[in-house]
Amino acid sequence: MKCPACGCEKSQVIDSRPVEENNSIKRRRECLKCKARFTTYEIIDQQGPPHARVFTARALRGSGEEIGRGTGDRKQRAEEAAAAAALAALKENS
Repeated sequence: MKCPACGCEKSQVIDSRPVEENNSIKRRRECLKCKARFTTYEIIDQQGPPHARVFTARALRGSGEEIGRGTGDRKQRAEEAAAAAALAALKENS
């Protein structure tokens, strides 16, 4: 995962714990180069049969605060939707 501050691809998980009925694991990361802490994503729900799953993800700040939520037919698409929602919320608040 790339650091949004410096672009370095080396980071470490600084906090990891099961959340919400053990559907996912919450992770916060820290860049090994610049020590910036950054947002991660977690899958918080999945519904539907195996061939037609709908995933829900949320974007988290380094502090663990939720800043966006999105859904998609794949985990990556749900995370991208959560990132877009987070970006929109951040633009709205600035």
